[in-house]
Amino acid sequence: MGRSFDIKLPLECRVLKRQGGEVLRRIRGESRTLANKRLKFTVGAESLYHPCAVEVALDWPAVLQDGTKLRLILRGKIISQAGSLYVMDVTKYEFRVRSGAKPVSRTGGDAAV
Repeated sequence: MGRSFDIKLPLECRVLKRQGGEVLRRIRGESRTLANKRLKFTVGAESLYHPCAVEVALDWPAVLQDGTKLRLILRGKIISQAGSLYVMDVTKYEFRVRSGAKPVSRTGGDAAV
């Protein structure tokens, strides 16, 4: 199994209709661990059922060299739950430019990730 990374970032989880991908509900939460094809995250008082199709969006902390801010979009399904902690099996992911985000100004020799 690949490495896992503790990444605690706010997220938006969209519960999707199986056919067509229509958004049924939106839930806010926080990521905990990101690993190869797995995301662990928590949600507040709301609950999810499993298996259910979801799309999770995280504002990624790294920026491009020109200062462009990114958003990581993960698609997959919830495969397990323990209290408010959920495990998502990631089947697709992509980075997108954050809408409405102004590029970060870079000065000096800052290295972008």
